[in-house]
Amino acid sequence: MTRTRKKVKLEKCSKPELIWVIRRMCQYALSERELRLALNDLEYKRESDRIEKANALLAEQRVATEQYIDLLRRCEGKQLKISHPKRWSRLMQRFPERVLLIGCGVN
Repeated sequence: MTRTRKKVKLEKCSKPELIWVIRRMCQYALSERELRLALNDLEYKRESDRIEKANALLAEQRVATEQYIDLLRRCEGKQLKISHPKRWSRLMQRFPERVLLIGCGVN
């Protein structure tokens, strides 16, 4: 009875198995220099991914800042009435943009 063998995929390997595979490849064909180059490529990829994520967060922050500025413009020149200072401070901690809208009479 012959059994078909499943191919091992790198994605399914554990960290120790991947290290073992890399060391085995270095024994057969890869030199230490090629391994260093591959590790440099990995470092570059990690940094690129980090920068991409930072740019996405920056774009999200820019939109939120623009919304906040628009919100403040609606309140410009209007006086806020604070009838319950304790409640006001709790609301400002949790929902600063919503409190400003209510305080300006915008619903």
